[in-house]
Amino acid sequence: MEGSTAKVSLEEMERFRAEAAEEVAREQTMLDTINQPRKGFTVGWIVAFIILGLACIEILLVPDGILFWIIIAFILYAFNFLIWFIPTTRNKADKAEKEKLKLSGKTVKGPVRYLLKKKKALGVEIGFTMFLSGMVPLALSFFILFGIGIIFAVYFAFVRDLYDQGKVLTIIIQVIIILAFFVALIIIKPQARGIGHAAQSLKSKYGSARGRGKVAGLFIIAVIGVIVAVIGFLFIGAILGPGGTWKEILAYLQANGNFRLGLIILVLIAEVVIMRHFQAFSGRRMAKTLLKDRSRRIQEGAIAPLDAAIAQAKASSSQQVDLKVLDEAKTVFYSIVIYDIFEHNIFGYSPVYVVGPKISVVMNEDALAHIK
Repeated sequence: MEGSTAKVSLEEMERFRAEAAEEVAREQTMLDTINQPRKGFTVGWIVAFIILGLACIEILLVPDGILFWIIIAFILYAFNFLIWFIPTTRNKADKAEKEKLKLSGKTVKGPVRYLLKKKKALGVEIGFTMFLSGMVPLALSFFILFGIGIIFAVYFAFVRDLYDQGKVLTIIIQVIIILAFFVALIIIKPQARGIGHAAQSLKSKYGSARGRGKVAGLFIIAVIGVIVAVIGFLFIGAILGPGGTWKEILAYLQANGNFRLGLIILVLIAEVVIMRHFQAFSGRRMAKTLLKDRSRRIQEGAIAPLDAAIAQAKASSSQQVDLKVLDEAKTVFYSIVIYDIFEHNIFGYSPVYVVGPKISVVMNEDALAHIK
């Protein structure tokens, strides 16, 4: 019955519509900033390729260099988060977000208590999304670092027969698992809509298949099971495997008297520069794609339905609109903006972009109530 439909004031809907429009404008401003040329980026490309070329020449001249290269690549992969301890400057939007929260007078107790008690899955999702989305911009960096390692390891072990082929093959398999893990992240896109979206997508496909019969349902269950098992294997192998591998290579170098601290330091500097540059390049591309997609989804899923409802209310001179339209718009909007994009740079140079929770949304009980 139309008369029994829950209503909300036109003013409230217009107020939320303004909030959504303000967010789209903010993200467009951020996109414009990212699209602007950044200082030192061209020099970064030149330096990165010079280092890559010199590294390849050095490895050819000093075969043990490939072992040092692989050790450092594994260490950087395992401890890449340490790069955040380099003095960095965070973007102004991040500071503005904290200031806005402070001015609102809100405390953390209520929303955090709500999140922990009623939205535990969301809390876990936010943690995993932050971790995995932070890995995505590193994919290109490690494809380059480990790719060089695989090429020269195969050359020295199987062409020049300098190293034990069985042990080199074990290392190559470990590297392939890591690279496959990065490929899985690129496919899943945790930075786009969070890990929860991937789970909901699988659940939706299962529900759709069940409607088509028992055989289709069983087939989808089997496919989902394989996908989850493969991702789980890659996650465990990629996270836990490298520690033992690089320690084994290091022990081999020490046992054969080939350990050279100076070479370790040089390789470390070279790989950090390469990793950071390609991380900045990939992160910038990721941020641009994310911002465009977020703005489009807010426009289509939140603002457009609100505009239609507002226009209909004004045409009929009504001050009341359907509450369901507002609730659905809030669900779309808050599910997107609970994550924000942050820039970290080294005194303005080499900016990288990461995805993290937006404080003001996480601290907003109404927003959390609309996030599914």
